[in-house]
Amino acid sequence: MNMYLHGDGGSHIFLSDTLDKELLIESGLDRELTTERQELKKIITEKQFDVVLTNPPFSMKYEENKPDEKRILEQYEIAILGNGLARSLKSNIMFIERYHDLLRPGGKLLTVIDESVLNTEGQGKMMQKFRKWLREKFIVRAIISLPKNTFVNADAGVKTSVLYLTKRKNTTEEQPKVFMAISENVGHNDTGRITSEWGDLGEILKSFKKFQNAIGKSKNIDVTGGMIHKVKESLEITQLGIPSLIINCGKSGNLKKAILGREVKGTLIK
Repeated sequence: MNMYLHGDGGSHIFLSDTLDKELLIESGLDRELTTERQELKKIITEKQFDVVLTNPPFSMKYEENKPDEKRILEQYEIAILGNGLARSLKSNIMFIERYHDLLRPGGKLLTVIDESVLNTEGQGKMMQKFRKWLREKFIVRAIISLPKNTFVNADAGVKTSVLYLTKRKNTTEEQPKVFMAISENVGHNDTGRITSEWGDLGEILKSFKKFQNAIGKSKNIDVTGGMIHKVKESLEITQLGIPSLIINCGKSGNLKKAILGREVKGTLIK
């Protein structure tokens, strides 16, 4: 930040409307901002990225009845999923399409997102159409539900999840098993007071690594535990069109069979 404030020229911090795919350079923009906008436009036009790591704003809204915002809405595929151009779209889903544009095939997206995107209809059933679009464009790798107090220190109480996606390499790429977990402690309490360094996030990360490395050929099996929570999570993930199998890890040998990719008994939710 100090380098940016002193105009070093190498910070690569740009001022622009992130959701404007055209990166319009308005008339009357001062020389420095014009140069920066031109540089940003060149970078984004010529390059794709391996990873997008982000926590975007959720509640911004772009409306068709405002000319400047309509120009941006018209750039989005998801804005025409219904009958004609959407009257408005929230930034929470627009950012997902923007990240898709910026990623190379196989590139990774890790984003914090409000859970309305995952498990509600919303915006005139727009969310259902959006989730279908998302499955067509991305592979869903993991969903980690965060406690409501996660962003209490930022005066935000929106229920959020971490969503891990990879951009599809082709339309025939198969959707594999999905890791799901529920965090109940991110290291602070409801007042924002620090209670631990990582809360339960460290254990969730360990579980995710085991999930990636240990599970063989079995598909759509989740072994992260917590029956009541897991039923809730499984019902939510069906909104993405992905079936899941809840297995009883208390039954001798069941967990081992799942890890080895063998057939197990459980409750299929789809």
